[in-house]
Amino acid sequence: MKYEVLTKDVKEPVKEVEIILEPSDLKKYEKEVVKEFKKVVQIPGFRKGKAPENLIKERFSNEIEEECMRKALVEAVSKVAEKNKFKLITEPVIPDIQKLESGYKVKVVFETLPEVDLKEEDYKGIELKKIKVNVTPEDINREIEALRERFVEFKDVDREAKEGDLVEIEYEAHVEGEEPQKGKLSALLGAGQLWPEVEEKIKGKKAGEEIEFEFEAPQDEKYHKAAGKKVKMKIKVLSVKEKTLPEVNDEFAKKLGFENLEDMKKKIEENLRHIKEERSEELLEDLLVSLLIKKAKIKVPPSLVNVELQALLTNEVAALERMGIPKEQIQAQIQTLAQRLYPLAYKTAATKIILDYIAEKENIEVPQELIENEIKKIADMTLNGDVETAKRIIEEKNLMPLIYQDARRQYTLDKLKEWAKIEEVSEEEFNKYLNSLLEENKKETNEENKEIQKEEK
Repeated sequence: MKYEVLTKDVKEPVKEVEIILEPSDLKKYEKEVVKEFKKVVQIPGFRKGKAPENLIKERFSNEIEEECMRKALVEAVSKVAEKNKFKLITEPVIPDIQKLESGYKVKVVFETLPEVDLKEEDYKGIELKKIKVNVTPEDINREIEALRERFVEFKDVDREAKEGDLVEIEYEAHVEGEEPQKGKLSALLGAGQLWPEVEEKIKGKKAGEEIEFEFEAPQDEKYHKAAGKKVKMKIKVLSVKEKTLPEVNDEFAKKLGFENLEDMKKKIEENLRHIKEERSEELLEDLLVSLLIKKAKIKVPPSLVNVELQALLTNEVAALERMGIPKEQIQAQIQTLAQRLYPLAYKTAATKIILDYIAEKENIEVPQELIENEIKKIADMTLNGDVETAKRIIEEKNLMPLIYQDARRQYTLDKLKEWAKIEEVSEEEFNKYLNSLLEENKKETNEENKEIQKEEK
């Protein structure tokens, strides 16, 4: 057996190999294959398994040769992978087979796990910045205002309508070239629910007042069929209602399930802090893995990217279906969705490869306590906290290796954060820091593209 790796770029995960199978490579499997055929083929005049081997070789020569070649090829690919330290992650594809005067020339394509070139100093002691969590009185007040909005009421008032009021109107609209439209509706002034020309005429009017006016609608999609046409409007204001919000006091807090106002503010602060800490941690982890991906400069195998992309698409489609969007409409946009999600899928696959590499290099083992926590999370999300049933299902479906792998990756990421030199800064300073990294990355990418263009010329 002879071979040549046609893919010259060592970082390219898709390998193309040309293999020459000589007659001797096939011949050594002939006896084994003939015996296999003897057990299953049926030849008239002989019971199954009793036909002479020379007759089987004569009758099924082509099939036997094909099976010998398949076995020889499996062995050849295994030797190529072992000699070149390829870690195959897909079954080999055979795009071309040529019969030679003596033997076969076979082209084989397969994907390999990329080599990660990261030294210890590349992932230990990384200098990073992180948002320092700070909950301000303004943050708490914004949350309280949002809670007040949940209990908003609109009460009739005997005054002119102004922004923020809820108005009920009776209207008659004549759009040039269209059938007249009549009806009633309620709209919140200042919320963009009415055409601007209509809203401005309603402001300053009381309940019971009528107005007639004309205008030419701009060429804007929000005007629909009226865009670019003359519009005549006749409107009667039926009611003007003022927005009223509940007072912020102990009674309001109790209505929301808190002990009193002080307890409400304390719980809001705790919740906001938790949310901000999670966001700060997510941004830190995203920044950390982005820097590692940049340093490693790996090319991710298409099959691994596709696995992540399909998972992301499944979640996205499910979310859109829950929103009530028709399946036909979703399927029509599936290519657009895939293009939008591809960068995230690529990054996710690259992150897993790098974390697995570091975990192996550092001999990282996950504490059993963390595995138990993962199982409990699964039980809480899917089985109302029934841990024993969760364990049984995980064992039956052989899911423990996957759970361990995910837990090991997160544990490795936690270790990387421990090893990093992290400076806590304000959100404003963090955003400046992030933008500077993005600009630097953009410049490096442009330089790399220029070098590639030079090489191609």
